[in-house]
Amino acid sequence: FERKETEDMMRFRWTVASGSKFPFDKEVVDEIHRLSRGVPRDICKLANEALLHAMVARSKTVTKDLIASAAKDAFEEV
Repeated sequence: FERKETEDMMRFRWTVASGSKFPFDKEVVDEIHRLSRGVPRDICKLANEALLHAMVARSKTVTKDLIASAAKDAFEEV
């Protein structure tokens, strides 16, 4: 995906999940796109992991710091 398609997919999935305020700002979406290389499966995997990290941190938004730690967990080789 291109960057815009990444954000469009993330927003669509957030809406389908009945989310209200989108928890990812532009900078965070940019980072998700960069780390996932625009691969839809990896975008979803990283966004999901980032949301889990935000929940644990009791944050209503996903920060760039959370993306970094979420990426380590999401893309860790087993």
